[in-house]
Amino acid sequence: KRIAGILDAADILRVKRREALAKLDDLLQSTFLDLFGDPVTNPKSWEVRSLELLIQKNRPITYGILKPGPDINDGIPYVRVVDIKDDQVLTKQLRRTTQKISQQYKRSRLNPGDLLLSIRGHVGRMAITPEEISGANITQDTARLALEDADPYYVKYCLSTQSMQQYMAKRTKGAAIKGINLGDVKKLPIPTPSLKYQQRFAEIVITVEEQKA
Repeated sequence: KRIAGILDAADILRVKRREALAKLDDLLQSTFLDLFGDPVTNPKSWEVRSLELLIQKNRPITYGILKPGPDINDGIPYVRVVDIKDDQVLTKQLRRTTQKISQQYKRSRLNPGDLLLSIRGHVGRMAITPEEISGANITQDTARLALEDADPYYVKYCLSTQSMQQYMAKRTKGAAIKGINLGDVKKLPIPTPSLKYQQRFAEIVITVEEQKA
């Protein structure tokens, strides 16, 4: 009975922690909307630019490996849609491909801070590439957004808003496997307040992420 009581208390604590995490996510979305407004209606009249105009010139928006082959123990890690969960890359479960295959898709290699966006299957999942998987790759189901003139945390939460998710959903096609074309991703309209203002929001996000961790 004593052990059962401890387990019950632990279960209640887990539920409360999950609720707390959900509220922190809601807080960030509310903070984004308060600072910048809805990105589709753009009530604060920010300048709107196509997503592709915010990307590094030498690292354009792209998807990755078509056929990564069998899992190789000492190979190059690559990120699948299933590896993107709760706004994070689940680095411990990444599969690995050969150096030869990864080299064929060197255009889609990852740098820390790159924003990943799932474009097939579960469209709209996102995560920012962590330092520990620098040099990893992605599959054809994910787009790499190497941002230059915008903060990745700002763009991530911009694309996470309900209105932008609906905007992408309207451009998602397919029956068995749904997906959004890379051309439509490049044209996504992103309101662009000053980079300094975006980075203020990024600081808030990082603080909250640390609390969640």
